[in-house]
Order: sequence, then C-alpha cells, then structure tokens
Amino acid sequence: MLYNLQVEQKDKATLTNIFGSKLLKTLGVEIIGKQGLDDTKFDAFKNIDELISLKNEMPETKNGTSIKIKKYKNRIEITAKLEKSGWLASDPSIGTTTLIAASLRKLGWKNDIVITKHNLPDQKSVGKKNKFILIANQINIKLDKLEVPKASLKNDYWHYETNGEKNRNNFFRHCC
Repeated sequence: MLYNLQVEQKDKATLTNIFGSKLLKTLGVEIIGKQGLDDTKFDAFKNIDELISLKNEMPETKNGTSIKIKKYKNRIEITAKLEKSGWLASDPSIGTTTLIAASLRKLGWKNDIVITKHNLPDQKSVGKKNKFILIANQINIKLDKLEVPKASLKNDYWHYETNGEKNRNNFFRHCC
C-alpha cells in the first residue's frame, strides 16, 4: 500500500489508524509512505485475542454503528451494519469486516465467522454478486440468518492497476 498524502498527518495516531494498519500488516501488506510505522504499536497482530481486544476497546461511533467482535468456542461474531438503502452496500463496513475476517483467518481461526446485526432485511437484500459476496466466498464469512450466495471470483475481477486508487496483488489468493 502506497501512501502519497498531500495533507499533514496527526501527531498522535487514532485507534482506528492503528487498528487498520495492524490488520494490513497482519495480512503481509507492506505500507510505504506512512509516517510512524516504525512504532511497535503498528506491528502485526500476534494472535486473535489481541485483535479482538483492540477492536473492542475502540470507542462507539457517533451514529451507533460500531463494529464489535465476540469470540465463542466455535465461532466469532462480528457485529456490523452492512445495509445501505435496503441493500448490502455499506462501505466502509464491508471493507472493515472483510479485512477483520481475513486477518482472523491469517491468525489461524478455522471455525465460523458470522456477521451479526448487519441490518439486512431479507435474502433479496444480499444480492447475488458484489464485493462482499465474492470475498465472503473466498474466506468463508457467513451472515446471521441469511445465506451468502455462492459466487466465484473470476481471474480478471481484480487486476494490477497502475493509475487508479485501488491496487491489488493476488491478495486473497495468498492471505487465507
């Protein structure tokens, strides 16, 4: 990940910044151009409990849609609102939940990962093929009380990008 910031960074990193950076490092993403990453607070997560603890320490959002994680013996639940205008379309929650789930898999979690309190009203609202569905199929994420439709990732869905905002380097084929 290359940071080419045109704005000053805050003197003190927010928990959101630290958490996101640690998730990326857990997945082996090299972050270039971001100040302060030599600080140990930005190191990759060492284990699942450390990841869950830091996420759950983060303060609630003003709109009440904070993502929280609960670990049980045979499943991990991630509470996250994924609904926008009646459909599975809420970014940044989709990106955050899939990044958390991928990190949990990288750290060795083999059992169920279930998204709860997603606010999706019915099966139709899930859709058939979108970014979340494609990633959920790759790393086996479930939706509470709804089915994740089967969808396969075509080899050209993500590609090397040299001019755009989002670049991908075979991430999901190697991370989980």
